[in-house]
Amino acid sequence: MHYKTLRTLAIAGISLLSSFVFSQNCGCDHLIQQAGIYRPASLGSGPFYLNAQPGDVICVKAGIYADLRFFDFQGSEAEPITVVNCGGQAVIANNSYAGGLIFENCRYFHVTGTGDDAFEYGLKINGTGAGASGVVVTRLSSDFELDHIEVANSGFAGFMVKTDPGCDPATWQQNYTMQNVDIHHNYIHHTGGEGMYIGSVYWENGMEKTCDSETIRVYPHRILGLQVHENRLENTGADGIQYGCAADAQIYNNSIVNAGTNPFAVYQNSGIQCGGGSGGTCFNNTIKNPGGCGIIVLGHLGGNKFYNNLIVGTGGYGIFADDANSTQMGSKFEILNNTIVNPATDGIRLYNQANENIICNNAIVAPVNGQFVAFGQGATAATSHNYTAEQLENAGFYDWLDFKPSPSSPLVDNGDDTQPAGVDLDIQNQQRPINGRADIGAYEFQSIFPIDQNDLKFSLVNADGRKLFWFLHENEHLENVEIERSLDGINFISVGSIEAEGQGIYSFTDSENLTGKIFYRLKLKEGEYSFDHSATLSCKVEHPQNKPRDSFGQVLELLAGQSEKEAHVEIYDMAGRAVATFSANTMDGSQGIADRLQVPAGVYVVHVKGEGFDLSQKVFYTPVY
Repeated sequence: MHYKTLRTLAIAGISLLSSFVFSQNCGCDHLIQQAGIYRPASLGSGPFYLNAQPGDVICVKAGIYADLRFFDFQGSEAEPITVVNCGGQAVIANNSYAGGLIFENCRYFHVTGTGDDAFEYGLKINGTGAGASGVVVTRLSSDFELDHIEVANSGFAGFMVKTDPGCDPATWQQNYTMQNVDIHHNYIHHTGGEGMYIGSVYWENGMEKTCDSETIRVYPHRILGLQVHENRLENTGADGIQYGCAADAQIYNNSIVNAGTNPFAVYQNSGIQCGGGSGGTCFNNTIKNPGGCGIIVLGHLGGNKFYNNLIVGTGGYGIFADDANSTQMGSKFEILNNTIVNPATDGIRLYNQANENIICNNAIVAPVNGQFVAFGQGATAATSHNYTAEQLENAGFYDWLDFKPSPSSPLVDNGDDTQPAGVDLDIQNQQRPINGRADIGAYEFQSIFPIDQNDLKFSLVNADGRKLFWFLHENEHLENVEIERSLDGINFISVGSIEAEGQGIYSFTDSENLTGKIFYRLKLKEGEYSFDHSATLSCKVEHPQNKPRDSFGQVLELLAGQSEKEAHVEIYDMAGRAVATFSANTMDGSQGIADRLQVPAGVYVVHVKGEGFDLSQKVFYTPVY
């Protein structure tokens, strides 16, 4: 008996020590190892009461839990309470509770699945019962961040973020505002309802409640400072992301695929639904194959801007908007630089006559019904620089997966400048515009074969030969370079081509005996139909009377020009002997190189070194006499 008691105490001590060491390794202040409802220690005692202070870390040990609920925890703005997985992935699954991971009346907290590098989503809700959501933040909660959480097979929404108004006056719109909500880098899939259900759908008319035998109408809370970004949503039963009551929402960089696979009501099957009382921006989202609209806007507040979204294969409209009594009359509603491909019905349809609508720089391609932009209920819009095409082939897309424009696409350089509207980046956060001329659609074309104008040089080798030199940067897509010549700078013909073989100096000799003004440019090709042109180089050619230009100097100019700072030049013969060394800024142009070298014809290695640049090039040198 005495032995068993000591043994039990020893085992308990080892268990406590193990938990202590485990929590220390994870940097935890508190360690959770069992399912249940957790509250602050000020409300009671026992294993489910945690003395969590602002800045504390609550770790959820890797394992399987039926549910985890956190009530009444309060961090601070500077030091939120963190809830994080520890030692692996923590998985929550049940079919009987109101949710998987629930937070009620909590403020200033951060829930993150980044506790173990082996798992991108260290917190996972893998199934909830019918009508139950995966992650629920409710009952007057505010000021929180949710990231790196996976939700699969939830009975209803993946994330449910709202407090419905009830008989408690604290829940009424005039008494409570949810603030500073940041939801990012989560993976939500195979949900019974919405992927994310954020804010109420009852902004316009409120809800009737019977309180103390009296029927009253109550209105839902606002959300200020809502950000939803970098989330991945797939195969959601209803809308991918639905948000409402959020006047300054920012919804961006989300990927939404196959939303609305099994909607519970009409119009609940869109990629993104912007609901009543919402404004702000919705941009850089990729939406593919929703059952309904790509983006649907119902009863918005006003001041909305939708831009840089890629919307593909919708079951309804590409973008649809309708206003409500609460929509601010005359407020702007901007639809800018979206790419809408193959919608089942209209590319854009607007019923929001209360707004000043602006539709600019949108690419609408291959709508099934042939309708690109349509209006109803007296809505109108200022439209400009939109591109429409009945066939995908006409839009010049580089591929039919991301629908980026190819260099020859009519979307390139044919848009209006939307920088005054705040659109100065594209869907990939690349500068917009690139060359002073804006593109149409979600992407600003990035030349896949960039050649700086200074990287194309011309040299008259002798009376019968003109040589072009250019410097190519490494580019895995580039296949060959075609040389084009023109006598008027407008009509070009091909005079030859060279295969691209990595970074370095290339040259081509035009043996045509022409004089006068001649124009050259390079056509850089990837495949048969994707190409880009360099800048045009103009040259005045006369039969030389004096010493012709030294072509070797052109090579040096090109190499030295690759360094932003002063370059140092070293030239070696094929035996490895240095035959010349000098600074690039002492070259005095290409004319002085021959005098400087004083070496016979042959193959030499030119080594140019500068700050952040080190390049060697083998070159055949012919002295010019």
